[in-house]
Amino acid sequence: MLHHFPAALVPARRKQRAYISSILAKNEVHRDDPYNRKLFRRLKHGHYIINPKLAVWVEGAWRNIYDLLSLDALGYQRQDMRDFDVFDPNVFMQQQLQHFKTLVTQLQEGEEAAVEVYF
Repeated sequence: MLHHFPAALVPARRKQRAYISSILAKNEVHRDDPYNRKLFRRLKHGHYIINPKLAVWVEGAWRNIYDLLSLDALGYQRQDMRDFDVFDPNVFMQQQLQHFKTLVTQLQEGEEAAVEVYF
């Protein structure tokens, strides 16, 4: 995930999977630690998302992080290289994006994830 960044920006030790996992784990929503920032929600072993209840201060008001992130922009959309005006969405990736949006909405409303995690 971080291997594309230059060493001057992200040192090699911080690119290792163990380091990244430790950062995610120590900042989980349900972890009891005085230094925990509750930034991530663990869905299953090794699968994390940004905390759906995380809010940030923007222009004088608290805004939910997923209202600020354009989830639709994260969807994979492929263009036909022969005709740049033709738009061909990848159906499987769009289904995954819709699944993720449903999951985030459920978690924001305080429900446990009723949808199976498959991404």
